[in-house]
Amino acid sequence: MRAVRLLPLTPPFANLNPNPDVLQVAHHYFENTIVFFTRRNNKCLSMMCANGEVAPFVGHNAFLR
Repeated sequence: MRAVRLLPLTPPFANLNPNPDVLQVAHHYFENTIVFFTRRNNKCLSMMCANGEVAPFVGHNAFLR
């Protein structure tokens, strides 16, 4: 909800794409593997954007204006 409150404050931006953490419940081998690669992917996307690349539109966590 924090991100939604930012929309009126930033009129030029059309979407907000937060980077939440992965929900890990059971700590099984398969779940640990998926969580590891998802966190690694999110970290790589953050590093790309920090170095000047255009941010990818991830989708289900995005807020559109």
